[in-house]
Amino acid sequence: MGQQQLLLIILGVIIVGIAVAVGITMFQDSFVGLTADATGLGILASSAFTNNANGTYTVKTAGTATTVVLHGVGKTALSDGTFPSYDMTVTNQTQTPTKLN
Repeated sequence: MGQQQLLLIILGVIIVGIAVAVGITMFQDSFVGLTADATGLGILASSAFTNNANGTYTVKTAGTATTVVLHGVGKTALSDGTFPSYDMTVTNQTQTPTKLN
C-alpha cells in the first residue's frame, strides 16, 4: 500500500475511536442538566407537556448521572378535596412511582 492509503486508514481509525468515546460519554451523563426549576423539564418536553389539562409536571430533584425525580400534580380534585400528587423516580434501569396523597 502507498503512504496515502495508510494515512487514510489511520485517520479513519482515529475518527471512529473519537466517535465511540463521545457516544459512551453521552450515555453516562443520562440525567445531568435536568434542574429542579422551571427550565429543568423544558429540556425534555415543551411547556405544552409540562402543564396541560391533566396536571402540572416538574423536576423535583436535580438529575444526577443515574437518577432524577419527577413530580406531578393532577388537576381534578379527589373526593376529599385534595389533588392527586405523585413522584416518579427514574433511573437508568427502572421507573418507580410513589403516590403522595
